[in-house]
Amino acid sequence: MSGLLLSKLIVQWAIGVFCIILGGAFRLHFHDKLLLYMSVIIGICCFLRCFLLYRLIRTNSYQTLEGLCIKRNYSLLKKTQQVTFKDKNECEHQFMLDKRVKLLIGHRYRLYFRLPSHTSSNTEDISQSLQNYLGIEELSSTIPVK
Repeated sequence: MSGLLLSKLIVQWAIGVFCIILGGAFRLHFHDKLLLYMSVIIGICCFLRCFLLYRLIRTNSYQTLEGLCIKRNYSLLKKTQQVTFKDKNECEHQFMLDKRVKLLIGHRYRLYFRLPSHTSSNTEDISQSLQNYLGIEELSSTIPVK
């Protein structure tokens, strides 16, 4: 199990628990039923997301891409950036990520993508889809010297 996906699972569970506890505390102190109901609904949704992420991890329904970030282009009017990665087989992969994902050129990363629901499991198909992106972790900080 990946450390990144495990930490996402724990954080999602903690958010659900925190929402329910906070809603219960406000219910006791301010006698506010509406806030309690809303926090329970948010907590249930967090637990549902936690369960779906756990099932994704357990069934190994994700794919990783390890490589070197060689190019990054920002779109001016969009909230995405186009990133080019080179894997260990010297194949280049281009895909779109959110602008908030901070990548540095020359650094090695491991990206996690959810497998698409259709039967094709081609890496280009997975990496093209922004909604299939799960997370990223940095492997090393610089290009190794030869």
